Amino acid sequence: MGTETRLENLPNEIFLEIFDYLHALDIFSAFGSLNKRISSIFQSTPLRIIISGKHCRNQVDFLSSYLTFHAHQVISININDIVRDDTSIISLLFSRHDFINLQFWSYIPKYLFPVDLLDGYACQEMLELYVPF
Repeated sequence: MGTETRLENLPNEIFLEIFDYLHALDIFSAFGSLNKRISSIFQSTPLRIIISGKHCRNQVDFLSSYLTFHAHQVISININDIVRDDTSIISLLFSRHDFINLQFWSYIPKYLFPVDLLDGYACQEMLELYVPF
C-alpha cells in the first residue's frame, strides 16, 4: 500500500499516446515546463496547431515562443478565425518559423461564410489547403 504512482512515473509510450490526442497549445500549456524528461518526450511528437478565433492572437504569441524549438515537429496548422480577419497571424507564424514537415494547412476567415455555416464540415473541406510532400 506504500506504492505511490505519479504522472512522472508513467512510461514514455503512455505520454506519446496522450500527446497524440492533444494539439500543440494543450501540450505546451500542460506539459511545457513540467520536467526535462517529459519535455524530451515531446521532442519527437508530431504537433498539430489549432488556433481558434476566440483568443487567436494570445494563442499565436504563446505558441510562437515554444515553436522556436519545435517548428520542425508541426505537421498541421488549422486556423479558425471567426472573430476577425487576422491574415497577419498567418504572416507572423510563417515569417518566424520554418515548418519543414508541414503536411496540412487550413484557414477559415469569417468574411467568406456566415458564422453559423462555419460549424459545418462542408465549409472547412472547401477551404482546406494541402501542402505537397
